[in-house]
Amino acid sequence: VAELMPKVLSDLTDLARIPSISALPSHHEDVEASAAAVARLLEAEGASVQVVEAGGKPAVIGTVTAHPDAPGATRPARMFGLTK
Repeated sequence: VAELMPKVLSDLTDLARIPSISALPSHHEDVEASAAAVARLLEAEGASVQVVEAGGKPAVIGTVTAHPDAPGATRPARMFGLTK
């Protein structure tokens, strides 16, 4: 985990720099850019990715299929943009 943290922190910092305020129409392009960046990160990790429109905003859906013999449980992780 320690080996991966610098890349993870860099990726999260890059995402946080995108002013993707979905409630402000002036940030529509930034919201699209944020969704595309999240999709690229998920694809780089081997996820199958869909970007769909939800309420006029992009929603990124990433799926990673675990090996059937892998221990543990899989839980969906969701990131929602809230609007008024």
